Parts: sequence; C-alpha cells; structure tokens
Amino acid sequence: KKSVYENLRNTDLKEMYENKLPEKIPEGPKHPMKIGDDEVPVVKKLIEKHGKDYKAMARNIKINKFQWTPIECKKRCFCFEAGMIRSEAAEVISGYRQDMRKPLFGKAKALNVFSH
Repeated sequence: KKSVYENLRNTDLKEMYENKLPEKIPEGPKHPMKIGDDEVPVVKKLIEKHGKDYKAMARNIKINKFQWTPIECKKRCFCFEAGMIRSEAAEVISGYRQDMRKPLFGKAKALNVFSH
C-alpha cells in the first residue's frame, strides 16, 4: 500500500492537465463589474464632492452609506464613468440581488409585510 506522499511524488500534473488548460489566457474578466441603480446616486454624489480622491470618498460616512473602501470606490467610479450600470430589473432576473418588494415564489409570496 502506497502512502499519500508516494502517490503525490508519482503524479505528473503536466500529463494530467496538459489538454485541459486554455490555449490563451483571457484579457479581462469574464463578467465585468457593473453598478446597480441603487448605487448610482451615491457614486454621483461622491464624484461631485470628492472628484478622484478615493480615500476621502471612503471616509465620508454620510454619503458613502455602503461603507466602501477606497478601492471599491475607485471601481464603482470607473463603472459609473464608463456607463456600466445595471438596472434593478436585470439584477432581479440574474439573481444577484433580491427583490424585496415582491417575492417570486414559495411561502414568502403569500406573506404580508408583517410575515403573517
């Protein structure tokens, strides 16, 4: 009986995965980031007040209600300026966000605001 170490030493990863690796490494992300309708007014106010100062945007807790980090602020500002905005209907259909106004299926569809 072989040990785990012996099995790992005898395993050739190139032989196992040589035909499964992609020929070319992709240029960008498969699914680029987009900002939702609820984030657009916040990003717009942050850009109007702070311009390109992402650290100041992150520290502004009155406007930045989502408490984004400077890097997250930078990504969202880039998406806003590039017009990469996703509608709320598209968010619900894709399943990235939940539609809190109207449950789609299950017991929640029959419940009212007070969960009765």
